[in-house]
This record gives sequence, C-alpha cells and structure tokens, in this order.
Amino acid sequence: MITCKTTEEKCWAITASFEGCGYTGLTGNFDGQGWSWGLLSWAMGQGTLQPPILACQEAGPETFRRCCTVDVPNLSQTDLSEQLLAACRKPAADAVAWAAERCDADKRPLEHWRTVFENLGSEPGYQAVQRAHGKSYMDLARGIFDELGFKTERGLALCFDIAVQDGGIKPEARARFESAEPAEPEEARLVALADAVAACALPTFRDDVRSRKVCVATGHGHVHGRDYDMERDFGLTLGPVVEG
Repeated sequence: MITCKTTEEKCWAITASFEGCGYTGLTGNFDGQGWSWGLLSWAMGQGTLQPPILACQEAGPETFRRCCTVDVPNLSQTDLSEQLLAACRKPAADAVAWAAERCDADKRPLEHWRTVFENLGSEPGYQAVQRAHGKSYMDLARGIFDELGFKTERGLALCFDIAVQDGGIKPEARARFESAEPAEPEEARLVALADAVAACALPTFRDDVRSRKVCVATGHGHVHGRDYDMERDFGLTLGPVVEG
C-alpha cells in the first residue's frame, strides 16, 4: 500500500501508477513522442516534458548539474545538463528527433539518460516541481468535482484521472452522463460518468480509458496488466475528501 495523507496525494499516486512513470521513470520513443517522464508521463512530442525540466534547472542549477553528471560509455563522468537543456529549448519535433537518436534499437532511452532522469526525479525539490506543473490538472479536477456535486475521495480521483488522461469531459460525454445519471448513490453516479467518458474516447484508447475510469469509480479493476484495489493499494475510499 502507498501511504498518502491527503486525497490529492492519493489522486496523484493512482494516476501516476496508471501512467506508469512515477517521479523517476523515463520511457522511450515507443509512441513517436521522443521521451516521456514523471508523474504524468510528460512527453517531448506534446511539449509537456520540457517545461518541468527547465523549471528544475531554474529551481536549483547546481543540483540539476549534479543530477545530470553520470557515467557515459567511453567518457566516464560527463555533465549532460547543457545537452538536455538545449534539447528542451528546441521545437517539439526537433526535440523528439534528438531523443530518438538517444534510444537503443528497442526505442528505450540509453542507460545513462535513464540515470539522469532517475536522479532528477529522486530529488524532493524536483518532485515538488513536478507536482506544481500538474496543478492545472488538479484545478480542473476540482472544478469538475464541484460542478457535478461529488463528495467522496473516489469522486475526486475519478475527476483527476479524467483531467489527466482525457483533458476534461467532452460535451458529448457530459450529455451522455446527464441522460444516464442516477440520482444516487455516488458510486453509481461515478460509474455512469466513467462509462460516458470512455464511450466518447477515441476508439484506439477506449478500452484503456474505460478500464482506468471504472477501476477508480468502483474501487477495483484490472489496468495495464495489474489488479487494483483502491482502498488496499492507496487508501482511497468512498469517504469524504481529506484535505491537507
């Protein structure tokens, strides 16, 4: 079980688990996005990875340089900070090409670059930077939560995963939800919202969206090959939201 004190921390932990990176994980060019990293799997191709990296450097230049100084094959200890910063200032398409050149034949980032991002993600100050860069998603989730009148932890977690994976509730999903929405209890309303959001997702992603949303709404499910129990794994319940 991941120990989280507040509901927002639980939301972060759940969606980060679905996204697959946590604070430190770096994934490669499997989807044509170059590299993806961090709590919300920020991607170079979408231009979302670059801002938190640049913010980390601004928050602590010396720490950033230390995190980027790693063993490189045939070069020993090498400071890669300037290379990374330069890549993050490129147009997104150029950044993707740059990252793709630094992946192996299986499109995985080279080991020394994975070490750089593990170092960055392990720094408490840079973890705070990641959370700050995800604040807009939590603000969106809170807005959906309040607008729909949800009251429970599961409700906020579902709204947060919708904000992150789907960018909010599409008009057609909202219409579908409102036409099917039961009056109570809240769990039934959450399931109705999960179904509506999934039904309006792009066909390629529909099953993934449904598995994530229904898992949160019902408190259990199977996502990306893993069985989840929201209360056992994250302490998430149908109780009221716990604030910090």
